[in-house]
Amino acid sequence: WRREGGRSWKAAPGPMFPAVHSAMRTKMGIVTCCHVTFLDPVRPAKAPVNPAKLMYGEALGAVIEISCGPSGVPFWMADRDGLAPCPLVIAEGIETALAFATTIPEARVWAGGSLAGVMHAPVDLDCVEWVLFARDNNTGNAQAQKQFDAALAGLESHGKRVVVEASHVGDDFNDLAKGED
Repeated sequence: WRREGGRSWKAAPGPMFPAVHSAMRTKMGIVTCCHVTFLDPVRPAKAPVNPAKLMYGEALGAVIEISCGPSGVPFWMADRDGLAPCPLVIAEGIETALAFATTIPEARVWAGGSLAGVMHAPVDLDCVEWVLFARDNNTGNAQAQKQFDAALAGLESHGKRVVVEASHVGDDFNDLAKGED
């Protein structure tokens, strides 16, 4: 990559990997960021590249909607349709959010992309009844703990009930879903 005038240009081809490309949307449904996770073409894992994920655009205030909950209506349309509120599960990463989306159909499920993304998530919408924050296990990491505390404060600032849960196995709920230690 080469940088000029505040932009990045691809100067030479790099390795080719399949990827999951996700839209990050604001409370109005506007796509402000694209989240890309590169995948290993052989194993069910992230690609062996650094970084294995990229975010292009403005991610703060936007989320990746993994599941629309029982109504099937995207969050940015639910308030105008006057739907009953339902629980929201929010996680930092897509993999953790997917672990919940497949097991809890009665909840909306979002990925924030980062702890800062969780902190700025639009949980103030009428379609969100209460929030389950599915946190990663970042024990022993002081910086991650500060970011978690800020994310939790951001969620709680909207006045909705917030419950925090961490997996008792592995680094996150994705590890629990896969049965890893």
